[in-house]
Amino acid sequence: MRERFTLLVTLLALFTLLASAGLRGKSLPVERPKLEKCLPGDQDFDGTFNGCSLACAMGWTYEASSSLPRRGPVAYSPDMAGDGKASTAWCEGARGDGIGEWIELRLKAGPAKDATSFSGATIADGYCKSETTWTENSRARQLRVDMNGKPRCLLDLADTRHPQRFRIASIASVRPGDRLRFTITAVYRGAKYRDTCITEIVLEGAH
Repeated sequence: MRERFTLLVTLLALFTLLASAGLRGKSLPVERPKLEKCLPGDQDFDGTFNGCSLACAMGWTYEASSSLPRRGPVAYSPDMAGDGKASTAWCEGARGDGIGEWIELRLKAGPAKDATSFSGATIADGYCKSETTWTENSRARQLRVDMNGKPRCLLDLADTRHPQRFRIASIASVRPGDRLRFTITAVYRGAKYRDTCITEIVLEGAH
C-alpha cells in the first residue's frame, strides 16, 4: 500500500511539473513595428500624437509602477507619455534597468460608451527630447502587453527615435474600464543612465 501511495504521489508531482512547464513555455505572439517618417524635433512630430487615434472615441489615463522624482520643472510621471510632446517622457524609477516596471493605460468613456474597435499603439521609445537624452538614457527593447491582467503579446521595439506603430492583432476591441499594461521585459541600455524612458504611447482604433 505504501509503495502504491508513493508511486501515486510521484506521478502527481510529475504531472504538475509537466503542466507547469507547458504553461511557462506557452509563447505569446510577437509584434514588430512600422516606423513613422518623422523624427522628434521635426515640425510634424507632435502631430503624430495629436491627430486621429482611439482618443477620438474614448480617452484614457496613465499609471505606472514607478517614476523618477520630479527635478525642478521637469517631470517624469506616466502622464508625460500622453502629452503629445517629444520633450517629455515617462522614466521608470526602479533600481537597475527597469525590467518588470510598467506603464498602464486605463480607458474611460468618451463619445463611445461601449466597445470600440482597437488596432494597436504608436510608441516613441526612449527620452526623445534630443539625440543626447535619447542616447544617454535606456530605451525599451521589448514590452509585454497585458489586457486586464492577461498577457496578450510582445512588442519588439527597434532602437530608434522614430515613432513606432504596432498592430496588436490579439486585441480586436476595447471598452471603458479596460486596462492595457506595457511591461518592460528587455532594454537597450543607455550610455550614461540606466533609467528606461518612453516618450509617448498612444492607442489606435475606432477608425
